[in-house]
Amino acid sequence: MGGEPAYARAVTSATPRVRPDHVDRFVAFRQVRAAVLTDSEPLELAVVVGETALRLDVGDPAILQDQYRHLIRLAALPNVELQVLRPEDGIHSGFTGAFAILGFDYAHSVGYVELQDDAVYIHDQERMRGYSMAAENLRDVALSPPESVRFIESLVHD
Repeated sequence: MGGEPAYARAVTSATPRVRPDHVDRFVAFRQVRAAVLTDSEPLELAVVVGETALRLDVGDPAILQDQYRHLIRLAALPNVELQVLRPEDGIHSGFTGAFAILGFDYAHSVGYVELQDDAVYIHDQERMRGYSMAAENLRDVALSPPESVRFIESLVHD
Protein backbone atom coordinates (compact mmCIF):
# COMPACT_ATOMS: atom_id res chain seq x y z
CA MET A 1 0.00 0.00 0.00
CA GLY A 2 1.50 3.24 -1.13
CA GLY A 3 0.21 5.31 1.75
CA GLU A 4 0.36 8.99 2.30
CA PRO A 5 3.06 10.74 0.23
CA ALA A 6 5.00 11.92 3.30
CA TYR A 7 5.04 8.38 4.72
CA ALA A 8 6.08 6.92 1.37
CA ARG A 9 8.88 9.50 1.15
CA ALA A 10 10.07 8.71 4.70
CA VAL A 11 10.09 4.95 4.05
CA THR A 12 11.80 5.30 0.69
CA SER A 13 14.40 7.76 1.95
CA ALA A 14 15.31 5.49 4.85
CA THR A 15 16.26 2.50 2.71
CA PRO A 16 19.84 2.27 1.47
CA ARG A 17 18.56 0.46 -1.64
CA VAL A 18 17.21 3.68 -3.13
CA ARG A 19 19.63 6.40 -4.19
CA PRO A 20 18.68 9.84 -2.83
CA ASP A 21 18.20 11.17 -6.38
CA HIS A 22 15.66 8.39 -7.10
CA VAL A 23 13.41 8.93 -4.07
CA ASP A 24 10.89 11.10 -5.94
CA ARG A 25 10.54 8.48 -8.68
CA PHE A 26 9.96 5.67 -6.17
CA VAL A 27 7.41 7.74 -4.23
CA ALA A 28 5.55 8.54 -7.46
CA PHE A 29 5.55 4.84 -8.37
CA ARG A 30 4.11 3.92 -4.95
CA GLN A 31 1.36 6.53 -5.37
CA VAL A 32 0.42 5.29 -8.85
CA ARG A 33 0.41 1.70 -7.61
CA ALA A 34 -1.84 2.64 -4.68
CA ALA A 35 -4.28 4.45 -7.00
CA VAL A 36 -5.49 1.13 -8.43
CA LEU A 37 -7.45 0.68 -5.19
CA THR A 38 -9.64 3.70 -5.88
CA ASP A 39 -9.92 3.61 -9.69
CA SER A 40 -13.32 3.27 -11.36
CA GLU A 41 -12.66 -0.49 -11.56
CA PRO A 42 -10.52 -0.97 -8.45
CA LEU A 43 -8.42 -3.99 -7.73
CA GLU A 44 -9.23 -6.06 -4.68
CA LEU A 45 -6.66 -6.15 -1.91
CA ALA A 46 -6.49 -8.44 1.10
CA VAL A 47 -3.51 -7.68 3.31
CA VAL A 48 -2.24 -8.91 6.63
CA VAL A 49 0.21 -6.49 8.22
CA GLY A 50 2.24 -7.21 11.30
CA GLU A 51 1.86 -4.97 14.34
CA THR A 52 5.61 -4.43 14.28
CA ALA A 53 5.36 -2.79 10.85
CA LEU A 54 2.67 -0.46 12.15
CA ARG A 55 4.82 0.57 15.09
CA LEU A 56 8.00 1.32 13.12
CA ASP A 57 9.27 4.82 13.79
CA VAL A 58 8.82 6.26 10.28
CA GLY A 59 9.24 9.97 9.72
CA ASP A 60 7.96 12.15 12.51
CA PRO A 61 4.94 11.40 14.74
CA ALA A 62 2.59 13.45 12.52
CA ILE A 63 3.57 11.43 9.43
CA LEU A 64 2.93 8.17 11.26
CA GLN A 65 -0.43 9.39 12.56
CA ASP A 66 -1.45 10.41 9.03
CA GLN A 67 -0.49 6.94 7.81
CA TYR A 68 -2.70 5.31 10.45
CA ARG A 69 -5.61 7.49 9.34
CA HIS A 70 -4.86 6.58 5.71
CA LEU A 71 -4.97 2.86 6.54
CA ILE A 72 -8.30 3.31 8.32
CA ARG A 73 -9.71 5.06 5.22
CA LEU A 74 -8.40 2.28 2.97
CA ALA A 75 -9.90 -0.40 5.21
CA ALA A 76 -13.30 1.25 4.74
CA LEU A 77 -13.18 0.65 0.98
CA PRO A 78 -15.35 -2.27 -0.16
CA ASN A 79 -12.46 -3.76 -2.16
CA VAL A 80 -9.92 -3.69 0.70
CA GLU A 81 -9.62 -6.19 3.53
CA LEU A 82 -7.01 -5.15 6.08
CA GLN A 83 -6.00 -7.36 8.99
CA VAL A 84 -3.41 -6.84 11.71
CA LEU A 85 -1.30 -9.69 13.04
CA ARG A 86 -0.07 -9.21 16.60
CA PRO A 87 2.57 -11.32 18.36
CA GLU A 88 0.01 -12.46 20.93
CA ASP A 89 -2.21 -13.83 18.16
CA GLY A 90 0.03 -16.88 18.09
CA ILE A 91 2.09 -19.00 15.76
CA HIS A 92 1.51 -18.42 12.07
CA SER A 93 2.94 -19.19 8.65
CA GLY A 94 4.45 -15.76 8.06
CA PHE A 95 7.69 -16.36 9.93
CA THR A 96 9.62 -16.98 6.72
CA GLY A 97 8.96 -13.46 5.47
CA ALA A 98 6.63 -11.31 3.48
CA PHE A 99 5.03 -12.50 0.27
CA ALA A 100 2.18 -11.54 -2.00
CA ILE A 101 -0.25 -13.56 -4.05
CA LEU A 102 -1.44 -11.95 -7.25
CA GLY A 103 -4.79 -13.48 -8.16
CA PHE A 104 -6.40 -13.16 -11.56
CA ASP A 105 -9.89 -13.90 -12.90
CA TYR A 106 -8.70 -15.74 -16.00
CA ALA A 107 -5.23 -17.00 -15.12
CA HIS A 108 -3.44 -18.89 -12.36
CA SER A 109 -2.34 -17.01 -9.29
CA VAL A 110 1.29 -15.91 -9.09
CA GLY A 111 3.38 -15.55 -5.96
CA TYR A 112 5.70 -12.62 -5.41
CA VAL A 113 8.59 -12.51 -2.96
CA GLU A 114 10.76 -9.42 -2.69
CA LEU A 115 14.42 -10.01 -1.96
CA GLN A 116 17.14 -7.59 -0.92
CA ASP A 117 18.18 -6.89 -4.50
CA ASP A 118 15.65 -8.74 -6.64
CA ALA A 119 12.18 -10.27 -6.70
CA VAL A 120 10.99 -13.81 -7.37
CA TYR A 121 7.75 -14.68 -9.10
CA ILE A 122 6.35 -18.14 -8.35
CA HIS A 123 4.34 -19.59 -11.22
CA ASP A 124 4.40 -23.29 -10.30
CA GLN A 125 0.89 -24.12 -9.10
CA GLU A 126 2.08 -26.82 -6.70
CA ARG A 127 4.26 -24.27 -4.92
CA MET A 128 1.42 -21.74 -5.09
CA ARG A 129 -0.78 -24.10 -3.07
CA GLY A 130 1.69 -23.69 -0.21
CA TYR A 131 1.60 -19.91 -0.49
CA SER A 132 -2.20 -19.93 -0.61
CA MET A 133 -2.34 -22.10 2.51
CA ALA A 134 0.12 -19.75 4.25
CA ALA A 135 -2.01 -16.72 3.31
CA GLU A 136 -5.14 -18.44 4.60
CA ASN A 137 -3.36 -19.25 7.86
CA LEU A 138 -2.30 -15.62 8.27
CA ARG A 139 -5.89 -14.43 7.74
CA ASP A 140 -7.15 -17.00 10.24
CA VAL A 141 -4.63 -16.02 12.94
CA ALA A 142 -4.81 -12.22 12.47
CA LEU A 143 -7.42 -9.95 13.96
CA SER A 144 -10.63 -9.71 11.96
CA PRO A 145 -10.96 -6.67 9.67
CA PRO A 146 -13.20 -4.76 12.16
CA GLU A 147 -10.89 -5.66 15.06
CA SER A 148 -7.92 -4.57 12.96
CA VAL A 149 -9.46 -1.16 12.27
CA ARG A 150 -10.15 -0.74 15.99
CA PHE A 151 -6.53 -1.68 16.71
CA ILE A 152 -5.20 0.91 14.24
CA GLU A 153 -7.63 3.48 15.63
CA SER A 154 -6.10 2.85 19.07
CA LEU A 155 -2.75 3.99 17.64
CA VAL A 156 -4.17 7.34 16.50
CA HIS A 157 -3.51 10.21 18.89
CA ASP A 158 -5.42 13.40 18.14
